[in-house]
Amino acid sequence: MSDDYTQYLGPQPGVLMRQQMRVKDFIPCMIKTKFNVGTFPQGLDPNTPWEDGVFAAMQGHMFIEEESDCKHKACCGPYRALKYHVYAGNNNQNPEMLTADRPFKCTLICGPVMINPQEMTLFDTKTNQPIGRTVRDFRCLEAMCNKKRWKVENGQGQTEFYLYSDECCTVNMCAPSLCCPKYEMSIRNQNDEVVGKFENLFPGCNMKACLGGFDNYRVV
Repeated sequence: MSDDYTQYLGPQPGVLMRQQMRVKDFIPCMIKTKFNVGTFPQGLDPNTPWEDGVFAAMQGHMFIEEESDCKHKACCGPYRALKYHVYAGNNNQNPEMLTADRPFKCTLICGPVMINPQEMTLFDTKTNQPIGRTVRDFRCLEAMCNKKRWKVENGQGQTEFYLYSDECCTVNMCAPSLCCPKYEMSIRNQNDEVVGKFENLFPGCNMKACLGGFDNYRVV
């Protein structure tokens, strides 16, 4: 199986990510998120929510597995240091293509400034060279209205896109849930024009929804 990630991501009109549900993920210190990444299905409306069955039936092209340790999980929670290993195919027995590294940072908001914003850097595993980075772009006025923004940079540190979420009197306040099944973040270019969407979709009335904490993502 090829370890060239561009052949999986380049030609796709969209990407799906389905978090695996395992029994040991209910033990806090043993939580290690795993995702199957697949192709965009044909014939379905990308503007409507899709239930978990669509994600479960997708053809997996990549597999993502978290690497982190117990003390960080117990003490740091969602701010824990971690790495995501990205493999070709649908398991970790295939070649590793990419590695995403998020260091631990104690993020603090001090007046109009954010100290130690969260960030994650993506590396090409074969060359160990950075190919991109996402970092929180704190803007005081937006934050006061419960809006959040992240910069998406290329390997040279130049900002190419922004991820933008709005939780000010929008359905995002209660999403993803049965009543508001889609949490939506817009993907914006350097001119702040919307060019895509990053969505977290409610899986439907099933075991994943009852237990909570298991995500299905759609990038359009």
